Amino acid sequence: MPSIIRNLPLERARTDVPIGGRSVSVLPFQAVVWVSIVSKGPEPFDPRTPSIPAVVDLGFNGTFAIREEQLREWAGLDPRLFYRVRTSRLRGAVADERAANLWLHSNVPNSRSPSGQPPLRMELFKGMFVLRRPEQSDRRDDRPRLPLLGFRALHRADLKVVVDCKNCRLTIRAPRGLWFLG
Repeated sequence: MPSIIRNLPLERARTDVPIGGRSVSVLPFQAVVWVSIVSKGPEPFDPRTPSIPAVVDLGFNGTFAIREEQLREWAGLDPRLFYRVRTSRLRGAVADERAANLWLHSNVPNSRSPSGQPPLRMELFKGMFVLRRPEQSDRRDDRPRLPLLGFRALHRADLKVVVDCKNCRLTIRAPRGLWFLG
């Protein structure tokens, strides 16, 4: 199985990742990968498509979740561009499930930095969850701070995830024939 994410460091202290001309805080042991959000369909990857950070969260049973403002500001996308499948709740927040797919970018081994190699297309069952802002200003915002790449997306893509807890590294491998990197 070729590796798309190779020895991604799980930092033991709080760190930052650059996005949109600023830095976003990443908590200790969070596995941050880079993804691009696209409409459903068979189109090839467009290298002009922005990539954004997402946390690989094996405890998140969904596909992909992102705050509405992150979709707009980081990815430059209006949620209305994506067909709304349904509206539900996720972590107490109202979430529109919108038809979308992802491209998962490979990393430079032992780094969070994208490698520049062609990404892996990930078909999201039904789509992504776009989390709306809380309606009441006095209500606590329980939405995830960073976008989440969940177990269902990894499962549907038939990926193998290896977490090396001793060395704080994460590797994600794609099945042969789906991705050409070795």
